[in-house]
Amino acid sequence: MRNLLNESFSRLFKTKSFKVCLFINIIMPAFMIGLMKYLSASLNDEPNMSADDNLFFMTGMLPLFISIGCGLFIAKDFQQNTVRNKVICGYSRTAIYMTNWITSAFITLLYHFASTIVAVVLSAALFETGELFTKVNIYYSLICIPVLLSFTSITVAMTMSIRNTAGAIFSFLIHELSAMFAILTFFIESETFAKFLNYFMPMSQLSIIQMRNYNDGMFAIDTNFSEIMGYMIPEGFDAVAIPLYSVILIVAVTALGIWNFNKKDIK
Repeated sequence: MRNLLNESFSRLFKTKSFKVCLFINIIMPAFMIGLMKYLSASLNDEPNMSADDNLFFMTGMLPLFISIGCGLFIAKDFQQNTVRNKVICGYSRTAIYMTNWITSAFITLLYHFASTIVAVVLSAALFETGELFTKVNIYYSLICIPVLLSFTSITVAMTMSIRNTAGAIFSFLIHELSAMFAILTFFIESETFAKFLNYFMPMSQLSIIQMRNYNDGMFAIDTNFSEIMGYMIPEGFDAVAIPLYSVILIVAVTALGIWNFNKKDIK
């Protein structure tokens, strides 16, 4: 599998879609924060903004870049018959699948950390540092990682199944459609089930992380909270609900994707 990973990462750093998405993830927060500084200076109105407010500046956009960066990378692997050649050379399909998953996970984390660092550093330089290293910020920063990897797992599974660029498109549609399920909570009488959907659906999870508040204004959920620096963290099982559900989704989707990839013929 080491040879597969070496080949995969070597090919990744030569892939244009990966580089373009990385560039956008870096330039977009820099442009937006710079624009806000320019407008505030022009209007002589200093906005109430600090670096910790921009900790999750690009989080809501990352599913799109994950779908493009990871999806197109994997699709190209099929279009160039690289996957077929790997199978012919004797590599197991499970190893091939996991190689693509690991590479895609690297892409996701790189996009996430690159955009976060740019947003935080630039906003701290132009505005205020804020309270970055608080318990609540550390908590939401940590649980953000498995949530983003759950998006990655869906993208990998869809692209490995469809085996072309349509896989990247459909994976993003799945991400967006999952947000629509949040509307169901308004019609579900069971508070427990409504709460489960809110914590389980990836797009709802990202919304909670961005708000740093489990009671994000969209769902009527009774939960005990501790308030820290204006944000809220959950207590009890709620504290581990989002990362736990994300890990379950990662394992389930990856297992299903491996099973499907092993079952189908490669032409």
